[in-house]
Amino acid sequence: MPPSFGPQPAIEILQQQRWTISAAAREIGVKRAHLNGVIHGYVTPSLVVREQLPKLLNRPLTDLFNEDFLKLPIRYRRGDRFVHYRQASVR
Repeated sequence: MPPSFGPQPAIEILQQQRWTISAAAREIGVKRAHLNGVIHGYVTPSLVVREQLPKLLNRPLTDLFNEDFLKLPIRYRRGDRFVHYRQASVR
């Protein structure tokens, strides 16, 4: 099992606002598996998640994710390997 930063605050905020992971993922345009991995702390949030989830929930990015988790580099899949996009910055 990959290392985890643990459940992120976004889980509770999604529940408070009555969003399912599937519905939120569909609304912001990402796969359910990606959003699920992000909010459970296994996968760093993509640029889309970093930009669209705060808009959907009307909350700042730092309310949704732990600061140390957001400092990790953004990774995306290119073919059969992961590539670092850039060093992430907290907005």
